[in-house]
Amino acid sequence: MMAISVAFTMASADPAGAQTSLSVTDGGVENRFPDGMGFSVTATSDSPIEEIRFRYEVLPDGTAANKVPDFEPGESVFAEVTLAGDEFYLPPGMVIEYYWEVTDADGDTAETEVQSFFYDDVRFDWLTVDGDGVTIYYYSGDEESAADMHGVAVEII
Repeated sequence: MMAISVAFTMASADPAGAQTSLSVTDGGVENRFPDGMGFSVTATSDSPIEEIRFRYEVLPDGTAANKVPDFEPGESVFAEVTLAGDEFYLPPGMVIEYYWEVTDADGDTAETEVQSFFYDDVRFDWLTVDGDGVTIYYYSGDEESAADMHGVAVEII
């Protein structure tokens, strides 16, 4: 399994200029191929957390979307969402850019930094040949054959 974890807080100040106590931490990603991927977040605030949104985009040309996870409102919360699986199919090799947005009862909002996750088929040990804007992923065969495929792809593009 692959997991990525990043913590970052970017909280908006209230109109009076005081800093909010709202803090949000990206809990990372769990690759559950072929059943999608799980994303998690934790957040704390002096005021009850009322809304959490998971915002994402499937690259390179996906439409921005969001999910609202189920969670129990409170001053310290944990939430998670699953992408793909029963909802829709994502083939391996897709890149998902995502971030979390959290709002507390005072109306303060905080977001995590935008993160990228490469969704791959974890059953194989992937190798790559890349350059000139093209990457060839392979798990069997030899590097020479992959390099030949890379050369053809670069020439065609």
